[in-house]
Amino acid sequence: DPGERADPAPLRVLVAEDDARTRDGLLRLLERHGFAGILAKDGQEALEILLTPNAPQIALLDWEMPRLDGLHVSKAVRTLPATQSCYIIMMTGRENPSDMLAAFASGVDDFVLKPLDGDQLLARLKCGARVARSHEQCARRISELEKALDAASHGICPHCSHALGSSSVAGSPGGCS
Repeated sequence: DPGERADPAPLRVLVAEDDARTRDGLLRLLERHGFAGILAKDGQEALEILLTPNAPQIALLDWEMPRLDGLHVSKAVRTLPATQSCYIIMMTGRENPSDMLAAFASGVDDFVLKPLDGDQLLARLKCGARVARSHEQCARRISELEKALDAASHGICPHCSHALGSSSVAGSPGGCS
């Protein structure tokens, strides 16, 4: 399923929507397709959730919400390194091309029109899931490489933990087999 990964934890999706009925319907859709939904009733609450450790990897933001609209949430998320990789889908009834361009300029990754079509939204969520998994894989690999570089800079082989330059393993100069 698109929300499932190799590990058992489903991808987390924030639903920021001020209409309770729409919000609850989106939560049911997410859960049916293997995602973990997290709900926010306005933009300020959405931003607070996105700034927490282990924040959702995907955000469905309504454009027009109380306290802080979806554009402002998106702009704020894109300014912080910890949240830049969040995949943002803007939900709106606005069909004007200039509105769509404004959404993309604010940092939105995708755009879906209301009334929402479940199949179309699910296709966009699948795309977001692929991107989110790629970001996580890259972040893990970068972390591994940074640890290896740090170990090597301290004279320790990152593969076998032997001191670099030693010949403690027979036939392997530098200690690495």
